[in-house]
Amino acid sequence: MSDTYNFDSSSSSGRKGKAKVVRSFPVGSTQTCWVNPKDPSEAVLSREIPGIVYIIIPFSSIFMVIGLFVLLGSFGFLPKKWSISFQSNRHKRVRNEASGSQQLKAKTSRMGKIVGYTFFACFWNGIVSVFVTIAVKSHLSGDPEWFLTFFIIPFVCIGLGLIFAVFHAILGLANPEIKLTLSESSPALGDHVDLEWQATKPLTRVRGLRILLEGQEAATYRRGTDTRTDTSTFYRAVLLDLEAPKAQQRGTLSIAIPIDSMHSFDSGNNKILWQLQVLGDIPRFPDIKDCYPITVRPLQLH
Repeated sequence: MSDTYNFDSSSSSGRKGKAKVVRSFPVGSTQTCWVNPKDPSEAVLSREIPGIVYIIIPFSSIFMVIGLFVLLGSFGFLPKKWSISFQSNRHKRVRNEASGSQQLKAKTSRMGKIVGYTFFACFWNGIVSVFVTIAVKSHLSGDPEWFLTFFIIPFVCIGLGLIFAVFHAILGLANPEIKLTLSESSPALGDHVDLEWQATKPLTRVRGLRILLEGQEAATYRRGTDTRTDTSTFYRAVLLDLEAPKAQQRGTLSIAIPIDSMHSFDSGNNKILWQLQVLGDIPRFPDIKDCYPITVRPLQLH
């Protein structure tokens, strides 16, 4: 003898859903019952897959993929730029000596943005689609779930925004990339260094190109149960400002690191960050906005 309606052992939420099941099995009607021949106590009237399964699968899959990437990265099967570092940066030291010229790397690659947005968009919309399906089925059956319908609207809007962000990032791949090379990989306070810049593609569609040097202070603190990080810019200098960059594909700039400022610093909760920002205005198209972190050493005393 079994008291189970389907494979979902949990009770349905609400009287309306239970009443609908009862109506589908009127008294005196003939129905098919599915019984486990090895254990007749295991029997159901419906073999439909419970909705909770569609929630568990995306959650379990996302953590499985993350675990797989971590495992492959730990054994060195992933490219170095994909690998995950578990080393602590709490007491990260700044190098005391410069090591010659260096081509800078963007803080976040354009392909990395696409992968990140796509990953999050699939995760978010995969979860939301379960509830959208439930809401749509309720309307088609003539018993609409209005509370669920209105409740999921903002989540659907966020999902659409994430899909737009993916396509926006893909379009950004067509933009020219500005390669930056410093004459010293880690200049010190008070140093004068050269910065070479070169566009990988013609700048014909770019209406304005700027390169800025910025110094920022980041402080992480706890407020109640939340952890927050506040960032403020204490130094900003415009190194290049071209209104019509299409006539110029490369150039060399001189950078003066302010001597009366603070060198790069990382103590976990408090950080001093230096970076070069490349900003390009492109009408009716994603703009260029790339950030290149640099390390500024303490003042050299002779």
